[in-house]
Parts: sequence; structure tokens; C-alpha cells
Amino acid sequence: MDYAQYVRATKGNTPVPQSEPVPGKDMHKNNAGAYSFKINKWQQLDRFLILGSVGGTYYASERSLTKTNLESIDECLREDAVRVINRIVELSESGRAPKNDPALLILAKASADANHRAVRQHAMNALPKIARTGTHLFHFVEYAKYFRGWGRNFKRGIANWYNEKSVQKLAYQLAKYKQRDGWSHRDLLRLSHPKANDPARNLLFQKVTHPEIALAPSDNTGTEFYRIADLVSIETDPGKAAELIRSHGVPRECVNTQLLNSRQVWEALLEKMPTTALIRNLGKLSSIGMTERYSEHSKRIVQQLMNSDIIQNARIHPITILGALKVYESGHGVKGALSWVPNREILEALNDAFYLAFKFVEPTQKRYFLALDVSGSMFGSPVNGMPGLDAATAAAAMAMVTLRTESDVILKGFTRSDSLWGSPKSHQDFSGITDLNISKRMLLDQVISTMQGLPFGGTDCALPMLWATKHKQPVDAFIVYTDSETWAGAIHPFEALKRYRDTMGIPAKLIVAGMSATDVSIADPSDAGMLDVAGMDSNVPQIINQFISGDI
Repeated sequence: MDYAQYVRATKGNTPVPQSEPVPGKDMHKNNAGAYSFKINKWQQLDRFLILGSVGGTYYASERSLTKTNLESIDECLREDAVRVINRIVELSESGRAPKNDPALLILAKASADANHRAVRQHAMNALPKIARTGTHLFHFVEYAKYFRGWGRNFKRGIANWYNEKSVQKLAYQLAKYKQRDGWSHRDLLRLSHPKANDPARNLLFQKVTHPEIALAPSDNTGTEFYRIADLVSIETDPGKAAELIRSHGVPRECVNTQLLNSRQVWEALLEKMPTTALIRNLGKLSSIGMTERYSEHSKRIVQQLMNSDIIQNARIHPITILGALKVYESGHGVKGALSWVPNREILEALNDAFYLAFKFVEPTQKRYFLALDVSGSMFGSPVNGMPGLDAATAAAAMAMVTLRTESDVILKGFTRSDSLWGSPKSHQDFSGITDLNISKRMLLDQVISTMQGLPFGGTDCALPMLWATKHKQPVDAFIVYTDSETWAGAIHPFEALKRYRDTMGIPAKLIVAGMSATDVSIADPSDAGMLDVAGMDSNVPQIINQFISGDI
């Protein structure tokens, strides 16, 4: 029986529960045991690149999720490896992914293509575009060792990473990112044997591979920076270290660990601290008393966090800011004994920085129903390796972007209802629809606190459409933030949308914002009025608005 026959036979009154597949639809069992639509391998590639699988989801372990993603990625590589590599570069350079590890993992896999030399070469040529820091390079090499050995092409690609940078940028990378994952620059230089094209670069290579060599003062800014960074790494006097930091812009990673509790040193570091590093070190700055309210240091920090040009140019991912806000607001680190008293001005600045990280979004003047999955799986699903940041909180923060942009918005949370959908006249229990009591005037830390206090249960992603149908609520677009692990309902979400359209006479659209890198979706891929998006990168609000407006 195909889907049309099924609809005629049931007269649209007897839906299939989510625990069963709909006849005539290509549906697959999700991790919760119910049936959803399986996304195609290219969509799965994007989800993995943007969302990763760090921490897994509530229903799927990290290992099994990664295995599922890699199987799909293998299919993409076999079909069109060049397209895969180009997509990796596109998403990595645009800053759409909060973590670079998925891109590095897939690039390492592509670099080991045993059948196509051109693919291996294309992958290694893309390396400098994706591995933008020394840490990225170490991650790439560590991933690659599971797929390949150190062949000629691989050595040349690593050597090019060192030779393509200016001497000044190279010196900064060599000094700041010395080692990671059991690899060091000394290891990689000795294995790849890059041929230096100028004396200053050659001197840096010699110094890294032979640390006993003493660098003399030089007019070359690159070698002089490395010399000063080397001195700072062994300096024990905070005053002398602070002077060197100020004069040459030496980063925190080069400072002698004995001085990392020195306020004098941190004051020097703060003067030229990149915004990403600033966000990462807010807790430390507060713990040593540098963020008193209305102090000059606090003013500097707030001004930097609220500068839209700085935030956009630094390509800081919104989820990075959200994770930092959650940790800073808690008053203690995720690991260790570091603690601090949060500064309200800085919390408000982080709140503004979160919205500044998104590209400007024009209001559509459409009627929105924002539906946040607040089931147990959403609170159990970490977001892309961000400690303490769950999918439910990230979804609420994402919904705030729309709530602040649009004028006609319903915002509700949903879990499941305890009674089944029968005939159109039967009673439907909507106990699973929850008023979140979140307003556009709330700050993100208030939103986070609200989400943490919610009760939760099973998942029924059909509830938003069913509720809007029962209450005759006019809606142009339903946006469902979920991990797609829906299972508790008596009707599939895509059928609930069709019933809403038929009942209300409104060609409502459905956008499913996936918050985990699973391979299923509640959106019917054959319906042009349904859209899947992944994650919460800076492009998502624009994509959603363009889809709702009919521009895409």
C-alpha cells in the first residue's frame, strides 16, 4: 500500500503511531525505537561537520554515533571525494562549525584514499585552510595515523603547512601551540623535512628541532618574537614577564606556569588578548580580582565583547559564547577548583555577544510557532563537546534569536501527551505542551535557569501541530528544535502538519532544527514545505527566514 492508498483507506482519521512506519514512506527506526525519515548521506555529512558526535546523544553512545557518521561519510567519499573535501573547506572557513575536529577527521580519511592520487593531493592541499593553528595540525596528524602512513605526499603536505605561512605567523604558531595529542612541532618537522626558503624560517626550524640553539636578538620580527616567547616561558619574575608580554604581544600559552596566578602578568596579557582567548579566560580573570564592577579592566572586557566588528571578524561561534556564558554564570570551572564571583556587566556583555555572533536577520512578519523539545533526551544530549551545555538549553538560546527578531511568535516546550489521537472529534490531552515563560527581554543566563527547572518526559514532536490545530491558532511556520528522537506520539509529525494545513487552510511550513548528529529527521524529504537544518551556527536564522519567505 502506498501513501495515497493509505490515506484513502483510512480517510485520514486513523494515523499510524510513531512506533510504526507509515505505509509507502521510506522510514527507519531511530535511536529511541520509533520511526523517522532517514536523511541522505550528504545531509549526514553536513550534520557531522557542524554538530559532530562528541558525547553522543541520550539514546546513542558517542562511539555508535561516530561509527554511523563515518559509514555515511565513507559513502560520500566513494561517490565524490573532491566534493567532500570542498564541503569541508567551505564549512570550516565560514565558521559554521563550533569545533574543527570533525573536518580534520574527514580530511585525514580523504588523505588516505588508496585508489586516487588526485584525491590525496587535493586533501593535503586543503590542509592549511582547515588546520589553521598548530593544535589543528596535531589533531589532523593524530587522526591520519589511523588511516595511513607517512608517505611522500603526506610529508610534502605537512611541510607545506610550515612553509606557506609568513615567518611572523609561523613563529607565533610555533611558540603558542608547542604540542598536543602526543605530537610536537619538533616531531613533525623532523618527519616532514620542510625546505626553508629564507634564512629566518630556516633559523626557526633549527631552533625547534634543536632547542639548545640560542637565538640572538634580531631585526626579523618573526625570530625576535620566538626569542622573546622563549624567554617568557622561563621567566619567574612577574614584572619582567609582564614587560616582555606588553612589548611583543606574547600569548598566555608561552607564560611560565609559575606566573599564571600573577595579576600583574594577566593585566599585561589582557591588553592584547584575542577575543576567543578572552572568553575562555573570563573565569580566571575574575578569580584573581580583575573584574570588579565598574573597574577599568571590566570596562575593557565589556567593550571588547560588545564590539560587533570584533565578534564577526574573529568568527566566534555562537555556541562557544553560549558555553562560556553558562560556565561563567556558574561561578566555577568544569574541572579543577577554580571559582569566582560572576560580574553582572560581563554576563550581560556575553549575552549581547551571543546575538552579535549571528549575521543580521531581517524580520519576515510571519506567524511563528517555536516548539522546543524539552524531553529527557534533550537534557541528556551534550552539544558538540561543550561541557555542561545540553541540547535543550542550546535550543532555547537559538529560539531567542527569532523571538527577538519577529513580532508574532508563540514559544512553547513539548514532551508528550498521555492520551492518543483518535478521530478528529476525540479528546486530545495536551499536558505535554508547556508554557516556558521565556520572554524576549530575558537574558540568556535567565533562559538557561528557566530551562534547567523544567520537568521532562518522552518525546512527541507532533504535539505542536496538534495543539495549534485544536486551538485554531494561525501559524505560517513551525520551528521544532529537537534531537529527532521522537517516539511517544500516536501520529507522526509530518502527518500532524498535513492535518493542520487541511484544517486551517494555511500552507504552513515546518523547519526541523536538529541539535544532535543523528541520521534521522521528522521532516518528510518529499514535502517542499519542510526543511532540515543542523545546529545553531550564525547562518541558521537567515536560512530559516529565507525558507519561510519563499526565497529558497
